[in-house]
Amino acid sequence: MTYKAILAFVLILAGCGPNKELAAEKFDPPLRDRMAFLDTQAQSDSTGESPGAMVEELLIVGICDTTINGAMRKDLISSGAQIILMKGEEFTAKVSSTRMFHVADLEFVRQLRLQKGK
Repeated sequence: MTYKAILAFVLILAGCGPNKELAAEKFDPPLRDRMAFLDTQAQSDSTGESPGAMVEELLIVGICDTTINGAMRKDLISSGAQIILMKGEEFTAKVSSTRMFHVADLEFVRQLRLQKGK
């Protein structure tokens, strides 16, 4: 593989993940705070062996732009949401903190709120 091909491959991979800044705008303040706390803990607790070790499963309520259909449900699941309940434009799900940005990055997801009483 040539240098240019390797560079192109790396650039493509770099663009494949969620845009964390835009995705975080969909978080309500308690979820934003919790995600920031977990990120800070992961950085401070991280040894060379297990960087980003702070992972937590969070219970969230999501609001979508429109009534959730089958395709949207599949996208939510493939992004990491373990759907518990769907009703109209809202869904309740368990989502790993490592997958939260992937769920928020879905185009049809308008807001994610941290559910009280995990």
